[in-house]
Amino acid sequence: RDQFREAIELRPNDYAPYEALSDSYVRADDLDGLRTEWTHAAEAHPDCALVHYCLGLAYHRDGQLDRAIVSYRRALELNPSGQGTKDALAQALTQRGQQRCAEDRTPEARDQFREAIGLRPDAYEAYEALSNTYVKADDLEGLRTEWTRAAEAHPDRPQVHYSLGLAYQRLGMLDRAIASYRK
Repeated sequence: RDQFREAIELRPNDYAPYEALSDSYVRADDLDGLRTEWTHAAEAHPDCALVHYCLGLAYHRDGQLDRAIVSYRRALELNPSGQGTKDALAQALTQRGQQRCAEDRTPEARDQFREAIGLRPDAYEAYEALSNTYVKADDLEGLRTEWTRAAEAHPDRPQVHYSLGLAYQRLGMLDRAIASYRK
């Protein structure tokens, strides 16, 4: 592991040694060591996006979603174009939203899902989870509104139009449902 740490010191913007160091802990099934490693690295390199991303992954793997989300957000502050970080944050937000749903904290869940969608507009799982909050609340108009928004943002995604069609169908708006299904 020392060779990976040395490589990180020499090339702090190269992802390969970070990945290799993380993998060494994962292979050993040492999540505590993984978290400790990246916590120390974040203290030593507070302005390195990759370190915060790896710390987020460590928390995420351990099921500590709130801490993972904080770390991923810090990584994005440091590197706003980091697509891997956006993907990981969207996944963590979706999972956190699902937990909020299970806790009957629907408004917070919806916020989590919307943020995930903002990071990954193709995150169908977040759209679906958001939709389920409206179905569960029997708020079909809210469901229609969310899928209309999604269809406007992603006119080329057939699944979005299909889901909008389902929303229209549930509302009894069959002509609009058929039109959405045809798209």
